[in-house]
Amino acid sequence: MCPFCVKTTRRNIKKEQITNFFNERIADISAFSENPTVIKALEEFKAVFNQAGGEYEGYSDEKFTAPPPYVHIHGRYFRFFKNLTAHYGYYDLFLLDPTFGDTIFTVRKEADFGVRISEISSSLRDVWINAVKKKRISLSDTRSYPPSDNMPAQFLAAPVFRNDKLRGVIAVQISIDSIDDIMKERSGMWKTGETYLVGQDKKMRSDSYLDS
Repeated sequence: MCPFCVKTTRRNIKKEQITNFFNERIADISAFSENPTVIKALEEFKAVFNQAGGEYEGYSDEKFTAPPPYVHIHGRYFRFFKNLTAHYGYYDLFLLDPTFGDTIFTVRKEADFGVRISEISSSLRDVWINAVKKKRISLSDTRSYPPSDNMPAQFLAAPVFRNDKLRGVIAVQISIDSIDDIMKERSGMWKTGETYLVGQDKKMRSDSYLDS
C-alpha cells in the first residue's frame, strides 16, 4: 500500500473514532436530560436555590458553602450525580437555571458553583445559550475556562423538559484526556507518526504525542 494511502486510511480511522466518541457523548446527555431523577433533582435544586438565599461558593474537591436548605437537598442527590459523572467518564456535571444561567449544582464544586454563568464568557455559557434559546443539544468548541484556572474545556448541554416546559439545562464537561487518549493511540504508526485535532482557527484541540 502506498504511503499516502496508509496516511489517509489512518486519518479516516481517527476521524471515525472521534466521531463515534462525540456521538456517544451526545447520546449520554440526551439520556441524562430525560432521566426522571435528573428532572426531579433539577427542579428541587432550582427551587431551593431561588428561595433559600445566602452564600454559595465552591472550593473544589467537592467542598462548598451554601444555606442549610440547599445542603439538605444536596445530600439527597449528590451521590447519584457523582456516580453518573464517574461512570460515564466526565470531568464535571452541571445543573443550570434556564432563566439566568445560575449554576445551581456541580459535582466538583469549583469556582463556577453558584455563579451566574451567563455573565462569564466561556464555552459553558455558549452551550447554555443554545440549550435555552434553540432548545436542543449543543456541543461547544474547546477554549480556556476561567473557573478551572483557564484550562482548556469543552462542554455538552441539553435542555431539560417536564410536560413540554423547559425546567433547566444539564451540562457535562468533557475530559480532554479522553480525547487525547484517542488521538495518541499510535498502533501501526512509525516512530514519529502521530495524529491530532485542529480547530477551524488552525489551533490544536489535542495534545501532541511528540511534546509529551
